[in-house]
Amino acid sequence: MQLEKGMYVRCPVDAEDPDNPRLFALGQIKSINDLAGTVDVILHDPYDFRRFYDFIPRGCKLPIRRVRRCLIYRGSTVLYKGVEYKLLACANEGAKGLRDYYIQCTGDGNQIIKASEKDLQVPFTQIEYSPLLQLAEYEFHHPSWYKNRLLVSKIMHILDNAIYGFKTLAGCRVFLMPHQIYTIVRCLEDRPCRYMLADEVGLGKTIEACSVVKIMHEENTNLRVLFVVPGSLAEQWRTELIYKFTLVPTLYKPGQGFSPLSIVAVEELDLAAQEGLKEGRWDICIVDEAHRLLGLPREYEHVKDLSRNIENILFLSATPIQARKNEYLKLLVLLHPDQYENMDMETFESLLARQGMVQKRVYSILNDMEEYEDYCDTIYDQLIDIADDLKDDNLKDIVKKIDINGHDHGIENARLALAYICEHYRLERRMIRNRRVLLKESLPRRNLEAVTYQMAGSEEFYYERNTYEALLQWIKEQGNNIDDESVLNTIQPLLAAFFSSPWAFAGKLEELGVADTNLAYNAGLWCEAAENEHRMLSNVLDDPDLIRGRLVKIIDYLEQELCLDNDKAPKVVVFTRYKVTLEKFLELAQKRFGQERYAAFYSGMSQEELSANVDRFQKSDICKLMICDELGGEGRNFQIADFVVHLDLPWSVNELEQRIGRLDRIGREKERDVVSVVIYAEGTIEEQLFKLWDRGLNVFKKSISGLEIILGELNRQIALALIKDVEFGLSETIDSIIHFAQEMKKVIEEEQYYDAAAIIYRPLSRQLEQMVKYYQANENEMFATAMMTWASQAGLNGEGDTTNGSQIIRFRENAFSIRSAENTLLVPPDWAVYRDYPMVRQKDSITGTFDRMLAIKREDLLFYAPGDPVFDSIIENALSCGRGRACAFAELGEFEWKGLVFVWSIEPDIKPLLEVKGDLRCLTQFRGFLPLEQIFTLYPLDEESAQVNPGLVKEHLIKPYTDRSRKTAHLGQRSKNRDFLSGLTKSLSNLKWFKQQYPREEWISILKKASNQCFKEAKEQVKKRMDLKEVQNEVDRIVNAFRASSIYFGRDAIKVIRLREIYDVVLKCISRPKITLDSAAYYWVVKQNEND
Repeated sequence: MQLEKGMYVRCPVDAEDPDNPRLFALGQIKSINDLAGTVDVILHDPYDFRRFYDFIPRGCKLPIRRVRRCLIYRGSTVLYKGVEYKLLACANEGAKGLRDYYIQCTGDGNQIIKASEKDLQVPFTQIEYSPLLQLAEYEFHHPSWYKNRLLVSKIMHILDNAIYGFKTLAGCRVFLMPHQIYTIVRCLEDRPCRYMLADEVGLGKTIEACSVVKIMHEENTNLRVLFVVPGSLAEQWRTELIYKFTLVPTLYKPGQGFSPLSIVAVEELDLAAQEGLKEGRWDICIVDEAHRLLGLPREYEHVKDLSRNIENILFLSATPIQARKNEYLKLLVLLHPDQYENMDMETFESLLARQGMVQKRVYSILNDMEEYEDYCDTIYDQLIDIADDLKDDNLKDIVKKIDINGHDHGIENARLALAYICEHYRLERRMIRNRRVLLKESLPRRNLEAVTYQMAGSEEFYYERNTYEALLQWIKEQGNNIDDESVLNTIQPLLAAFFSSPWAFAGKLEELGVADTNLAYNAGLWCEAAENEHRMLSNVLDDPDLIRGRLVKIIDYLEQELCLDNDKAPKVVVFTRYKVTLEKFLELAQKRFGQERYAAFYSGMSQEELSANVDRFQKSDICKLMICDELGGEGRNFQIADFVVHLDLPWSVNELEQRIGRLDRIGREKERDVVSVVIYAEGTIEEQLFKLWDRGLNVFKKSISGLEIILGELNRQIALALIKDVEFGLSETIDSIIHFAQEMKKVIEEEQYYDAAAIIYRPLSRQLEQMVKYYQANENEMFATAMMTWASQAGLNGEGDTTNGSQIIRFRENAFSIRSAENTLLVPPDWAVYRDYPMVRQKDSITGTFDRMLAIKREDLLFYAPGDPVFDSIIENALSCGRGRACAFAELGEFEWKGLVFVWSIEPDIKPLLEVKGDLRCLTQFRGFLPLEQIFTLYPLDEESAQVNPGLVKEHLIKPYTDRSRKTAHLGQRSKNRDFLSGLTKSLSNLKWFKQQYPREEWISILKKASNQCFKEAKEQVKKRMDLKEVQNEVDRIVNAFRASSIYFGRDAIKVIRLREIYDVVLKCISRPKITLDSAAYYWVVKQNEND
């Protein structure tokens, strides 16, 4: 071994047993004394890890024979010329001299350079040393380290080999849905990132946008992000970013400037622009509810200016409808001002017509795909005709591969052809429109329970009907003064308040300055009557025929129908638009159910109070009721509830959808229906409004998916109906509104299927679905147990036993055991990071879970997942310390087997792409072609072992480590030990006995032969598991489709040549993957006698 100054080497630092060391540190050669046979090494410590491990020397002199040439652990944080970088790959791994490494600046992910190891400063913990060499030197670690690392390494192999950004997303408190991951991939693979996310409601546009920001923030920790959102949603965005993505933004306030993560309300864009908003050098801008800007000319211009000046921008919009051409074009102008701002409508319509022609023909095919076997001949002919008309040779090649006489009648290639058409023959590929049809199999049902009542009048001393009649009379008296503005600003607010509570109505009369003696008089009597009913609550509920008011009616419903006074009752969320109604309902809940049974969530409460109440509702089995104003409809997760009660009906279907959407969310179990409980007064305008939402839009039974963009028109029709006849206008317009909605649904359905087919039938989508399922299957209790066991052995002691079903784990800063940590040189998490997390309420103590579902349900818990300091500390230590990568052990079993086990990791070889300065994100959609699972290869050491089924051996090997019954023998034990082999080893330690059985030369010879044979076997397995022809086809499809769509829509095709060059390199990276030995073990299964 030829050593040079500047090289990194592995140095023994095991004071306990210098002759058989198990503990090593990374050192850099400072000088070499060939005459003395020694080297002087420096052990770098740029992050002061010696505060935990003061026995690690700053430098030392070692015999050359004691040090070993090694690699730097991939993924290490290193310093280069004083700047922090992440190490990506070794450029010349087999080089005899100094090695070069590709490193990526942590402050600017776009800066990737190649640097010599001599110029890098690397922490002494970051060693990459072959487990084969560890075995050769009899460095056998305890089987508990080995088995726990197997599980940890398995799930990290999935994350590292998944598509770009998935690892970051896996660390967020969100459900992992394939359509969202697909969207995130699309946004990130092609820079600049300029997209319009126009998913239908409920599909998680906010999650997609936040995920993109989170991943870009991982690339560049100095990222400057501007969020432009409606003021009513600003707090929701802040909450989502903090709780789900651990990003802490600030809400813009005039005069206070802008932070690196700033949320600016649309309503304050004028002020913000005056304070330098547009000169803020933002890296990315997120604009929510972009379609609302179409009715706000000044704000629209501000956002258009931002779009011109900011390279990366994401617009979140209701799904645009192409038939509404003016709106569609205006949205595209925001996305690409330079391309669309000066485009005349005639040109735009001709481009839309081109897509429309293809869309209509594809729609008829998609309707037949459900019964493909019966219609395959017709579908084939139609696809041939489309390919001929488009003059697309690549599409023709795909269609020709459809074998309608084959075993599956060519359905896979038919799907591929449809995906190709729908993906590439669209006017604007940077508008992503996910449809609910993608999730139809996994969404819960919505149900409705209507609670009705007759308004009581003066004859029953209640005065609600009298007040209603007085209100209608007052409105009619306004006569010709009623117009759109008065309906919006006066009549609708009065009606909405009236059908909430007498106190809300009285307050609204005063707020609007309505001076009508008769109306005020009756409203006052109504308030007094309602107060009296509330005072006599117990008596009234004992005789339900006495109930007059809606609030008491709902209390009765909760008690009688949902048994809310029982600990087994379902969880319920109650909504009202008015704070005074909420306060009165809180008083009733307190009287009837007691304070422990409910929680509140409304404007004016502090963030601490809001969070504490959400925690109680999510955690407590006793707390059954969450009582909210509209603040509760914005962003908080009340998925734990099954019923949503509407004390009053919103006049905006958006508000209604927001309420129901707090329960009807992605990830909710399909079998758990979302039940809306709606109370309304019979024979009133409120009943007409209910029928409009129920019969007209069916919002209580189905989401308003796809119709969001027309809701402005719908609101206008409601206003016109009230102008025409305030008392019966809504009733008369229901049929026309139903007709209008149905006509728009027909137009939308064609677009929905066209959009969905581009995703459903694309190979990447199917790979994503498989990847998500595989990851979720392994993100389980066994993984959590392995993580906890490793952490405990490495000194990071947690409270909570995952093996006994406990999913909640507490870590305390003072429970870190340095003595145990010396085994692996684990670096504990930076506890200071947690001080900014609102869910951390105890000093020097954190509580969280490895369970994703529990983390989503319980906002008070941390989520131990990628990106969390505890999780990252454990994972980095398990994978980089070398402990558990080499092992020799015996286990009792039901069969006899003796041999070597090699576990291989598979990943793309990124070096060719780095050499041509290609973007690593180009590999995004191809990683799925590589095996997600690590490859196990077995090398039996005798004839008897060769006859045993390899699957049986693997199944026995991967069982979690437990030695309560002394069924495992550690063959690397350096001291004498009592185990089931003690009768065989006699007075020798297990290690000495093993060395006698396998002397060094014989042992090394076995290892060479076994590793060579198993490496070849691993290569063969990789070839079998990946379809290189399909990889080539996907590359051709991407490049040729880009060329074809450029020609079809008259776009510039200059980029095609560069695209082909880059994707040829991508093909090389994937087709010649890097196969790395992750761990190696001598494994002996000793057949257990029946009497043992």
